[in-house]
Amino acid sequence: MSTTIQSAITSNTQGEAHPAQKKLRKINKPKKSNEKTLWLVGHSITLFFSILYMMYYVQRKSKTHLVPWLAYKFALMGVWLSYTISLNTQYNLKSLPHYGSLIATENFQYLLLSVVWFFNRSSLFKILPYTILSILHISNNFKLNAVLKQEKLFAYIILYNELFLFPVLFVDTILLKGTSGYGLVIYTMFVWLRILQNENARFFLYDNVTKLDVLMMKIKNEKVKKVWLKIKKFLTYKQARFQQKFL
Repeated sequence: MSTTIQSAITSNTQGEAHPAQKKLRKINKPKKSNEKTLWLVGHSITLFFSILYMMYYVQRKSKTHLVPWLAYKFALMGVWLSYTISLNTQYNLKSLPHYGSLIATENFQYLLLSVVWFFNRSSLFKILPYTILSILHISNNFKLNAVLKQEKLFAYIILYNELFLFPVLFVDTILLKGTSGYGLVIYTMFVWLRILQNENARFFLYDNVTKLDVLMMKIKNEKVKKVWLKIKKFLTYKQARFQQKFL
């Protein structure tokens, strides 16, 4: 009997490993992603060099000095970094969706446009939207509520800036300044995509056309009125078709 109990105890002891004999397993902690840091660095670069460029632009020295030219380029490089990280977070660059879905995203549209502006004439109005968006993204990351409260105002500034860019590019195209003609064509496509995809941009444009109609109808020149009525009729028709098809 005692032999049986002793053998049972022995076998039980052999089955349980001694605490000192237990192997320690190394727990692999997940590597911290540097994407958010790079994203913040990109927006910070855009903000810093945009402000530097604006300082020269206000003093009307942006076309005569090397520093503002470099600042303009580096500001757009910051855009490439931050928006590429955003796309990678959204989709993963190794498995991007179909180009039709990709080009419909706002981040990709702004990224493509920044490449166009990089090889185009420098202008404050071309980098202003990126500057404002960088301010908002950085403020959101660091919870700067005083800045975030002005988000609606910033959105209107971006919309008016995008609208104002048309005459700027049109004048540059007429004066044959650089590659402004290509910029105007590509920018028109960008705005059209914005109107199709962004409800705020669509109604903003239509609202401004309505306001402009009041001023145009006060003009006494019948030829100008006739041309404007044709433009208004065309825009109204397109807006109605769009609402019928997509809304």
